[in-house]
Amino acid sequence: MPKPFQPDNKAGTNPLLAVRDLGGIVVRELAGLPEGAGPVFAGALVETLQTRFEIPAATSGPNRRSYTLEGSARTAPLDARRLAVELEFRLQDAAGKPVGRHRVEAAAARTEWHEAAPALYAALAERAAPGISALVQDAPPTAVEPPAAPAQRRPLTIWPVAGAPGDGGPALGAALREALIAADVPLSPEVAEHGLVIAGSVHVERPVAGRQQIEIVWTVLDAGGSELGKIAQKNAVAEGALDGRWGELARIIADSAAPGVVDMLRRLPDQAAARPAAAGG
Repeated sequence: MPKPFQPDNKAGTNPLLAVRDLGGIVVRELAGLPEGAGPVFAGALVETLQTRFEIPAATSGPNRRSYTLEGSARTAPLDARRLAVELEFRLQDAAGKPVGRHRVEAAAARTEWHEAAPALYAALAERAAPGISALVQDAPPTAVEPPAAPAQRRPLTIWPVAGAPGDGGPALGAALREALIAADVPLSPEVAEHGLVIAGSVHVERPVAGRQQIEIVWTVLDAGGSELGKIAQKNAVAEGALDGRWGELARIIADSAAPGVVDMLRRLPDQAAARPAAAGG
């Protein structure tokens, strides 16, 4: 099964990173969320833990081996439209013994936060789930990582994202730009002679039983338009969740795509190798 908004060409879950034998996680509503947002976020987190990490989770029904996840939410103003959000989680075992803590920080539109917008809270669940799952997973053996190959220095131009509903096109483009700048990828507003281009496209299928499958494809091209590689991300979202503002979801998608893009760029020849050899005289 494709991982939510993880590139298809990324390695799958490490089989050595196994979930411990547990009776599941009971997810409680976080304190401090706006009215109506508690069950929305708890349900989204349960679904993410189940589908992405195969961890049994529910919002009720603890048994003798169940872990319990609870916590709180705090916000602070960023500007007139956005809030800084901090979510803190506490996990305890069936005996009430603390297992670990996890904290998530994000930015959210004020209207989406206070109106319990499903897309926003699903995105926050996507961000929180990896750290929560790590609390109940056994760590893999430590391995020595080989030195990373130097990042290519051919300037990259980001083309507008096509096919996205709502404000997804500009939101994804801006979020990918931020993610690639953070990864030290050289960007150019215009296509350089020996530069590269990345083009994004979004396809949203017709809704089925209240859910829509979304696929995002990022394609890297050379300056002449020849395709050099691509990665794809897939996930199912609630029907109509992407028809308006994408908000934090665009950043999560871009953050998930960026490592795959950077890895692809590192495998390409550098700028000097991309130039045709001069004819002998």
